[in-house]
Amino acid sequence: MGQSVYAVEASNLSFRYHGAENFTAPFSFDLQQGKAALVCGNSGTGKSTMARCICGLIPHLYNGELQGLAKLFGMQTTATPLYQLSKRTGFLFQNPYNQHLMPKIESEILFGLESLGVAEKEAKLRLDQVVQLFDLEGFLQRNPNSLSGGEQQKLALACVLARKPDLLVLDEPLSMLDTSSASNLVSCLKKYAQSGGSVLCFEQKPEYFGGWDDLQRLWLSNSCEKETAADLLSSFCPAPGQIIDGIETRSLRLTYANKAVIDGIDLSLPSGKLIALIGPNGSGKTSLLRVLAGFQKSQGEYFIAGQTSGQQNKPRLNMVAQNPDMQLFCPTVKQEMLFGLQKLNCTIYTEILRALNLNVYENSQPLLLSEGEKRRVALATAIMHQQSSGLLLDEPSLGQDSSHKQMLLCILRRLAECGWFILFATHDLELAKEADWMLAIKEGKIIRQGQPKKLMKTNELWDELGLVLPPWLYGSADET
Repeated sequence: MGQSVYAVEASNLSFRYHGAENFTAPFSFDLQQGKAALVCGNSGTGKSTMARCICGLIPHLYNGELQGLAKLFGMQTTATPLYQLSKRTGFLFQNPYNQHLMPKIESEILFGLESLGVAEKEAKLRLDQVVQLFDLEGFLQRNPNSLSGGEQQKLALACVLARKPDLLVLDEPLSMLDTSSASNLVSCLKKYAQSGGSVLCFEQKPEYFGGWDDLQRLWLSNSCEKETAADLLSSFCPAPGQIIDGIETRSLRLTYANKAVIDGIDLSLPSGKLIALIGPNGSGKTSLLRVLAGFQKSQGEYFIAGQTSGQQNKPRLNMVAQNPDMQLFCPTVKQEMLFGLQKLNCTIYTEILRALNLNVYENSQPLLLSEGEKRRVALATAIMHQQSSGLLLDEPSLGQDSSHKQMLLCILRRLAECGWFILFATHDLELAKEADWMLAIKEGKIIRQGQPKKLMKTNELWDELGLVLPPWLYGSADET
């Protein structure tokens, strides 16, 4: 039998996780060797599941029921050992936290090469190439867990690309990257395909692939119709635990390994507004949120409703983390949302469940949901605990399609109208553009702030941040 001309063959591929109620919609397509394909779809349609099925992680590592057939280079995934499939395939998880094994970044990249038996000289050459490609110089001796989410995603990409697999299967590789890094990665993937590699990318941001003419485009869908958040939230107004005027910081500073990741920040931010925080990967966005949430000790002061960060019984800001796996631990979505509540408001519970499109998952295990769905569960839990006075959200739109982003904006704006303090960090400029106020951070310093639509029009902002403004945002801002 001759070698298959297809890198991927999928026929009526569908999967149901153990404990889940439904199968994913059947998925069929072929990808020729040396070609590239982009698979898009709404949140929860099964993109991550299909990616795992195609590369063989399902059924070898995930429990459930598989239907249909998948082949990689002619090898049937169910009948071929995973180690053999992985020799020709590189897989990137949507959540990079799930992909790191070693205590140092250098050894993390070299680990995959050593497992393939790559010679030491060649391994060093590949290490240098991906380190330069993803701007990881100066990070090689650091622990991967010390990196920002975007930097961890760059590291995971570096590890995959260093192996030079015949096929790349990427699950939302742009989700945590700033605009410059995302644009550079798409260019890199295009060159990879032009050099003979095969690329299969599952992504929520098809706009970054607009100039790739010979890219095969596919769409995953389901039959679920969602009520709009605006319809569901007309009377929704959970009161915060304590009304606050906002927050104020004075000379806020945080150091890590003798480097200032937050460097003397002075801020005065009001409640009742949507405030966006943008900046390059590793600029200090997550660190600032963690300090304000009380998770990280810092120098300087911050005030909530006039109380300093050291006072007892101060108002509380709940944080929805970038990685929802860190916050979810109950066996069902319902138990997660109700955990620790002394008094249940059934009306608020029902409204939040429906507004976040989680009612069909009420009895599902949270960690079996998609990344976007898990983030919505974490948000729902934070809103339910109304002893808080506001929300700090780290990359809340990751894994969300456009309709869920609009749902998110509607919910956050409704909370702000009810008096909550709302601050979210994001690389999603479409989301940031809809905020009332925007902060731009670089190297731990707030370099600019103002109304998002006006700030985004200024070339000086993007020059200072070292980021590109994506072309689909050009001319979309309204300066009035």
